[in-house]
Amino acid sequence: MTDTILKDDRNLTAGLAPLRSLPAEFSWRNPSNADPIRDPQITRVGDIYYLTGTSWPFWESMGQNPGVRLWSSTDLGDWTLEGTLLAPDHTRWFRHRFWAPEIRAINSRFWLTYNCPFETPNRPQCVGLAVADDIRGPYTNLTVERPLAAGNDAHLFQDDDSAVYVFLSGGNEDPQRQIAYLSVARLDLATAELAGPPVRILEPGVSGEWDGGGDVGIEGPAVLKRDGVYYLFYSSWGRGYEVGCATAASIWGPWTKHNGNPIYGAQSPAWANRFGNTYTQDAEIPWTEVGHGSPFDGPDGRLWISCHGYRHGDANNAARLVIDPLVFEDGAFQRRTPSWTRQTISVSAD
Repeated sequence: MTDTILKDDRNLTAGLAPLRSLPAEFSWRNPSNADPIRDPQITRVGDIYYLTGTSWPFWESMGQNPGVRLWSSTDLGDWTLEGTLLAPDHTRWFRHRFWAPEIRAINSRFWLTYNCPFETPNRPQCVGLAVADDIRGPYTNLTVERPLAAGNDAHLFQDDDSAVYVFLSGGNEDPQRQIAYLSVARLDLATAELAGPPVRILEPGVSGEWDGGGDVGIEGPAVLKRDGVYYLFYSSWGRGYEVGCATAASIWGPWTKHNGNPIYGAQSPAWANRFGNTYTQDAEIPWTEVGHGSPFDGPDGRLWISCHGYRHGDANNAARLVIDPLVFEDGAFQRRTPSWTRQTISVSAD
């Protein structure tokens, strides 16, 4: 690739220049034309966007998951399948599922995290790590013999001092109940090993809160840093699927949930009733779940968010990519509703 711009996690909020290949106005409509996908994560390299996430079939009962796949797009609407980056190996621990893979540009290389069950068909979910010099591969799997850690939804973050951390849904403390909380550990990329056990940093809410009640947990961590403040995005299914944000002055916390949470997402009457939470969504909104939010550099130089979304009446295989600009005001990410009609913004490459 030529004219490549690599965006390390530690510089995420600085913002890339607007895409040179776009017209003066950029339009999008949710959901996108991407293949069925959950837990989507987008990386911009130059004027090309790359997408990965949980590929269909999402669950074992629906068929064999194909592994980690990669799509590309220049307009965030039409996506082309580039290929499979990491396939199941039935002789190894990474045999199936491959939930919520992510690709992060760190130290001018591309680091791929993936999450698969280790011992039984479903438990415990564990994290693997691979690396490549080109986002399209080939990738070297650094965790062939054993996983990096117990946990799910692994997310890499590089701080200003170049230290790298892995954020997880769950951790080694209780591998049979991993999705109830978030944890973090420092990661040594040179050895592909953790520097210590994951530390719990964020818990679900209490009954009656959007991210609490019954068996409700929090998951899907994504982290960025702005003006010395760490922002942690997370998702919860307490009344559908929604995205919240927490802030801290240190990686290790304490983390404080934003009092305007959730900042994005959608509600389902069935999910709210199931977990004893109150359904408050406006009737005209077609979404029932929009979550597992991952921020990315948008076409206009602002920070955007990618999620998967379901609408009323959608089947399990109908999860699609949903994107919108994030709203940052007064030192916090503000609440916005996922769009569903055509949206148009001005884009300037100056």
